[in-house]
Amino acid sequence: MEQIYNVLIVDDELGFLEKYSDILRRRGFEVQTAQNGLDGLEKLRQDQFDVAILDIRMPKMDGIEIARLIQVEDIDTGVIVVTGHGERNEAVKALNYGVDAWFDKSRLDMGQFVDKVRQVAEVMSPEEIHHILSAIPEYETA
Repeated sequence: MEQIYNVLIVDDELGFLEKYSDILRRRGFEVQTAQNGLDGLEKLRQDQFDVAILDIRMPKMDGIEIARLIQVEDIDTGVIVVTGHGERNEAVKALNYGVDAWFDKSRLDMGQFVDKVRQVAEVMSPEEIHHILSAIPEYETA
């Protein structure tokens, strides 16, 4: 059975939320949404998500600030930034906060986007790696 990954999409454009939530759900992802940065950050603080997809420009808090706080608060999630206004410089800034990828909404290739979401979701956190390694008994070499 295939792993089900939890994704949070934070975007103020309802059409984007509906379209991409539907696409990801049809491909086996669990999806939650938030329509502004503050609500998105609160969900990230309360629940566990494998990937957070963040719009850069949003009311109340932008995606770059959310990415910064994810890093500062050590929230265990992969981060993908999407931009609809060509904010390349802002997207590059977000990379400094541990963002795994960014996409321009106007040139978004659906297949590449879904593949990247899955790829980011499949990365194991350091805690998961430690947990797995700690379960392996030490053995002596001959």
